[in-house]
Amino acid sequence: MKTLGVNVYGHDTAAALVIDGTLVHAVEEERLSRQKHDTQLPFRAITYCLEEAGLAVDDLDMIAFSTDLDRLVREKYLRYHLENYESCREHLAQSAGKISAILGRQETVRQTLGFNGTIKSYQHHLCHLASSFYQSGFEDCATVSIDGQGEIETTLVGHGLNGKITALNKVDFPNSLGVVYTALTFYLGYRPNSAEGTVMALAAMGDPDQKISNDERTYYEFFCELISPTKDGGFEVNTDWFNYPFTREGWISEKFTSVLGPPREPESDLDPAYLHVAAALQRRFEDIYLHVLQGAHDRTGSKNLALAGGCALNCVANGKIISNTGFEEVYIQPAAGDAGCAIGAAQLSARELGDEIPVRRRLDTYLGPAYDDVAIEAALTERSQSFERLDDPAARAAELLSEGNIIAWFQGKAEYGPRALGNRSILAAPFPLAVKDKINDKVKHREFFRPFAPAVLDDSFDTVFDGYRLSPFMLMAMTVRENWEDKLPAIIHTDGSARVQTVLAETNALFYRLISKFNEITGVPVVLNTSFNDKGEPMVCSPDDALNTFLGTDIDHLVIGNFLVSKPS
Repeated sequence: MKTLGVNVYGHDTAAALVIDGTLVHAVEEERLSRQKHDTQLPFRAITYCLEEAGLAVDDLDMIAFSTDLDRLVREKYLRYHLENYESCREHLAQSAGKISAILGRQETVRQTLGFNGTIKSYQHHLCHLASSFYQSGFEDCATVSIDGQGEIETTLVGHGLNGKITALNKVDFPNSLGVVYTALTFYLGYRPNSAEGTVMALAAMGDPDQKISNDERTYYEFFCELISPTKDGGFEVNTDWFNYPFTREGWISEKFTSVLGPPREPESDLDPAYLHVAAALQRRFEDIYLHVLQGAHDRTGSKNLALAGGCALNCVANGKIISNTGFEEVYIQPAAGDAGCAIGAAQLSARELGDEIPVRRRLDTYLGPAYDDVAIEAALTERSQSFERLDDPAARAAELLSEGNIIAWFQGKAEYGPRALGNRSILAAPFPLAVKDKINDKVKHREFFRPFAPAVLDDSFDTVFDGYRLSPFMLMAMTVRENWEDKLPAIIHTDGSARVQTVLAETNALFYRLISKFNEITGVPVVLNTSFNDKGEPMVCSPDDALNTFLGTDIDHLVIGNFLVSKPS
């Protein structure tokens, strides 16, 4: 069977193709459209998946949507708004055009593609669960999805057993851990549904136990009033502090600003009070997040956890799962946000059509477009770029890194998900500390406090880091061992943590070889790794994208396929 999963609603639209039970191709629309967090119907992504597999659209046995659009309209836009009509009437009126567009999406997809077969919708959070469970390798596990909102659910807890997922518990809107974090992202002067990771990084600079000015409470005590755990393993949000249940304008209420003051103006100075807000938010997020996960453990009795949903991208919280819950093993889907739902929809539809979907651990996410040397050379020639041919790009890149250069590294199939994992990366030595400021300022053009990830040889992890070893997707924060801190200053965050990527030879032989060669030269089995993009842009996908970003930033060298492009000294 051939099933195409499509995320057709919200941000990060995407497509994923499953053939005979195996996930073969996937790409986010933003990588092809160059619009970050693209919300358009992902026709470019669909076309890529079909062309890469050599399929016509009518070769598909089913197209599977990762949101039940009829249920979304019924639950989110109608039932909730009508039950809260006096507060929501203006927002309901504003949503009329959006409702029409949502209800017309299936027909738009059918007509645009010329598809005459079956299109079916699956529940958003069930798609999240499937996307993680079927790639986890766990025959028996708790499955958890936590994000902003699906149709009406914001959290879903299930049990994955013998290839089947059974839903056990849920939390409904307006009780949303993800939306609370997004609302505070807005309050702190950053872009909602985009810069939550910035807030997570900012949190390390604040103190949640500081007293609020002109108030008896600490910032953390205040946030404990905003969101509370419930006995069933869920949580409740006190919506008096927020606007979002009724309108997204302003996100937070006057009651909130009467205590903490007005929202920070974007790009303005970071007053210490805002740092404390971020710190308190992150701590309370972790409280509730771990409470939900422990509840999932209690319900299933499983020692294993398969995790997805946008909140699962919070690597600081993820680093605390093993030590704060009953779980012993954790698998987090690398495309944990909404793009990953396309994978789950494709897998659920394939299973419904009779394919066996093996529960098999996947430790790579290289599912997107690749470009051979012919295509790369053509792009370089068309842009009149001089270049050097390389016999061993990994060895040359390692040499350049050891000399203090910042390089862009473009190889193989693009990563699926928000993290650069060694195919579309900007790399540097993890020392000296000054390299961190240079990349943030001159390359990424972003906030000074943003951290960078260490990519470490898997077999060197225990030597350098302390924590849970399985971290191939850069989704867990670890601690650098004390005797290594002086050797890795550029990848250690303010709180002493590092968002580790463990690199395996069997999943990315070329990247593994690069780090091995760097280790031979320097004695350090770690390189600094960050996504190959400038601020506000999607990660690069094509050779043209790579050249645009390389030429527009202070990256020293571009290693692209078997070619080296260098800037004048």
